[in-house]
Amino acid sequence: MKARAGPVGMGGVAGAHGGRVVSIPVEDRIRRLAATVTSLRQGKSFSITKLTVIKTLCANPEDAQAFVLHVARLAREQLDEKHGYRVSKAELEKFKKPVVRAMAAVQRHVKSSQAADAVALHACFSELLSLQNQHRNVAWGTVRIIESMPALLVEKATRFLLDPEQGPRRAYEIARDYCERYDPSFGTGLIPASAPRLEELVEFLSRYHLRRSLRKVLDTKPT
Repeated sequence: MKARAGPVGMGGVAGAHGGRVVSIPVEDRIRRLAATVTSLRQGKSFSITKLTVIKTLCANPEDAQAFVLHVARLAREQLDEKHGYRVSKAELEKFKKPVVRAMAAVQRHVKSSQAADAVALHACFSELLSLQNQHRNVAWGTVRIIESMPALLVEKATRFLLDPEQGPRRAYEIARDYCERYDPSFGTGLIPASAPRLEELVEFLSRYHLRRSLRKVLDTKPT
């Protein structure tokens, strides 16, 4: 299954994706996400469930794959010093090489249907899972201890490719993990610190679905 950009009009995705029609125009959904970014920059906060709209924007398997792989690439960049992210030396030493291997396996798997590529991808998924497989008991249950969010995001991308049937849910989950932040003043969810990352995702969705930058979309009066 290869990802491709799907040209979409104001009315949704009809024709571009097998005649499927969306009840609310795709552009309206993207504008609403952009408005959330603006509100976050103004100091507001929201429940992370505000991102559930991404399930609709990724309802088509190819759309979900393109979105998940984009987030995985962003995560991969966070483990590359040249992009200016602040990552500890310990995190780099433990996770960078497995993440690089996994992303290479992802690219091979996307381009090929050979069984050997699927086996290699599964091995990378297992490796990433084992690197962060410790759990801790808390008052409300058991939680997984995450040392590297970029590695977790790439792990989830490999899991998606191995089991794409849950595409919309996986796309939402990976967006949630990418954007969710915590601050004592706001709690956990979409908070002002989430704005830059959410904007990255909305920019991708705008270019993917509408073939226009987010700025061009927002500069055009909605019909």
